[in-house]
Amino acid sequence: MAITVREALTIGPLVHSAVLAGASGLDRVIKTVTVLEAPDSHEWIKGNELALTIGYMYKDKPELLAPLVEELARRGAASLGIKFKRYLSDVPQAVREKADRLGFPVLAIPYDCGWIDILKPLYHYLLDEETKRRYHAQQVNAHFIEILLKNKGLTPLLQSLSEMIMSPVAVFDANHEELARAFPPGRTPRGAPPEGPGLTYPIF
Repeated sequence: MAITVREALTIGPLVHSAVLAGASGLDRVIKTVTVLEAPDSHEWIKGNELALTIGYMYKDKPELLAPLVEELARRGAASLGIKFKRYLSDVPQAVREKADRLGFPVLAIPYDCGWIDILKPLYHYLLDEETKRRYHAQQVNAHFIEILLKNKGLTPLLQSLSEMIMSPVAVFDANHEELARAFPPGRTPRGAPPEGPGLTYPIF
């Protein structure tokens, strides 16, 4: 369940956001969203958060945003989104420079956008992607279990895996003896099998 900052900027009201600084970090990964509205909020950052704030804590001392950006980047957050107009009109140049140096995106969030307007479509996207991956994993697991229950042996299992990943595969025992191999449709073996135990049989 993850999305890059770049991808997030194509979802919901975030499409109207502006990247103020740190554009080199747009491929940072977002896994969750948090709101920073207390001086010590950053202490709960675990990593990969899109952190949002209206800037109330910094209305009298906007220069403190620079240490916040540094701390968020250090803790592995993905990006900082600020809603301007109410408490902040802009970010100091020092903040922009630090964000650029750290590759930590600082976003300007549309003023008329409520947090729920961001949270709802973003989490919908994240959860939908996670649901798809889990469903696919369950389907693959059920398929392999079916092959095993039918006691068809190792080769059909490898053949199915090879077709799924579109790559040759092989299994070796502890003595480096090949037990079975399989190739995807239209692919034929070339070269010698790899030395030593392993799962992948490369094409040379």
